[in-house]
Amino acid sequence: MAFLKRITGAAGAGVALGYFYEVISKRLSRPSEEVARGRAAVWPWQMTWLGWKDVLLRFGSNVADNRLMSLAGAVAFFTLLSLVPALSLLVTLYRSFTDPFTIAEQLDTLTTVFPQAARDLIHEQAVRLATQEASTLSLTFLISLGVATWSANAAVKAIFDALNIIYRETEKRSFLKLNAMSLMTTLSGVVLLVGALIIIASVPVVTAFFPFAFELERLLRLVRWPAFFVIAALSIACLYWIGPSRHPARFTWVLPGAVAAALLWAGASFAFSWYVGTLGNYTAAYGSLATVVVFMTWLWLSATIVLAGAELNAELEHQTARDTTMGRAKPLGQRGATMADSIGPPLAD
Repeated sequence: MAFLKRITGAAGAGVALGYFYEVISKRLSRPSEEVARGRAAVWPWQMTWLGWKDVLLRFGSNVADNRLMSLAGAVAFFTLLSLVPALSLLVTLYRSFTDPFTIAEQLDTLTTVFPQAARDLIHEQAVRLATQEASTLSLTFLISLGVATWSANAAVKAIFDALNIIYRETEKRSFLKLNAMSLMTTLSGVVLLVGALIIIASVPVVTAFFPFAFELERLLRLVRWPAFFVIAALSIACLYWIGPSRHPARFTWVLPGAVAAALLWAGASFAFSWYVGTLGNYTAAYGSLATVVVFMTWLWLSATIVLAGAELNAELEHQTARDTTMGRAKPLGQRGATMADSIGPPLAD
């Protein structure tokens, strides 16, 4: 009996020691595992490889769960509706600075990356609007401004709605604040486009004053593509920053998705242009509607890529335990942003 008691006691002590060892091991290993998953990342570039695997796995799942392609379809529809009124507003503003008859040519230069059908549609509408009499444009300016603002405002608000779904937010801004923000976003985009057109038109004039005008113009033509990419990435980042109804993220946390979206959008646009020009026979299937169908498809593809960039940013914020929002660092649950106030589940091994 004494022997059995000794064995039982030793076994019990061994079980107890094993249990305490397991508890202590888990507590000691948990911080290192959390760090390995990027939970301590203060900036996006500090995210670990295991953390990126978690982010990408959740990203792939959320693209389907959030119905990203359906959301992109809504954005593309409202963008198509806003095209002609927005071009009318653009021509009217452009007329104030330079010859409106050059706008079609400048738009052709600016939209090189667009599919040919989209460029043809924009060119045709720009020429039609530019050839209207100045008095007609002046009389219809307020109407065009109102229609363009309402249509483009609807497109921007569709983007805001999609971003709310991606960031798991509900719309908390008042009607006036939401429309004011979307209106400012719309007008900022139009002003940016007008500025880009003016710069394109003024390049030959400015370079003519320099002794090496031809070489300088060639250099500027080479620089325009990196400049176009930077402007596109920053514009997309601004959409991510102000679009969701939440406490805004630090700008560094919206840049990764914006840069990825700008790169993918440029590549996808060139690939789609090549496909339409060589393999896709839309005219045989859609007849006179082929141009509109191609343009709509390209808008949908572009919107899908932009929303996918937002999804990537959201999951990056969801991966780190550090505060990614602007202002003083706050603990989890007090940051005013769903994706920053919670931590995504680990999926990668």
